[in-house]
Amino acid sequence: MRQFAFSMAVLLLAAGSVNAQSPTVMSGGDSHSATPGVEVFGGYSYLRLYSVDNHGGIGAVTVNANNWLGFTGEVSGYAAEDDFDNNVLVVGGPKFTYRRGAVTPFVHVLAGGAFGGSDAAGALILGGGIDAKISKRVAIRIIQADYVATTFRSNNARFSAGIVFRFGER
Repeated sequence: MRQFAFSMAVLLLAAGSVNAQSPTVMSGGDSHSATPGVEVFGGYSYLRLYSVDNHGGIGAVTVNANNWLGFTGEVSGYAAEDDFDNNVLVVGGPKFTYRRGAVTPFVHVLAGGAFGGSDAAGALILGGGIDAKISKRVAIRIIQADYVATTFRSNNARFSAGIVFRFGER
């Protein structure tokens, strides 16, 4: 437990130093990080579904309305050992982002559909993550952790990571 607490403290201190190095844009006398107009995310995703490990990919597009609110559309697919058990999630909804420097945490609420085998169900995803800016146009999604509830009567955990491309400015 001490090792975990020490690791978290080091991570928070490192995030603070990265934040101090972020580029800023002057607007109306206030200094803030530039907000991209559109963010495109792609990467690896792990879904724990019915106590079975599922590995796959995830892709999302977020259109930012302002520096804290965006709207996300997301598709993720997972391959199972049995082709009949492959799963796809297609969801969308609001994304709330705290933009201060190079480290950008966010939370989202996404709703849509879950498709597996010959079944289809509703899906609700509650979660969030952390992006770390590499440059003005590229960030790394360090982690995205989600709770996935479906009308298949399943409650699942999902973890994703990958790369975020940022276009335009808001």
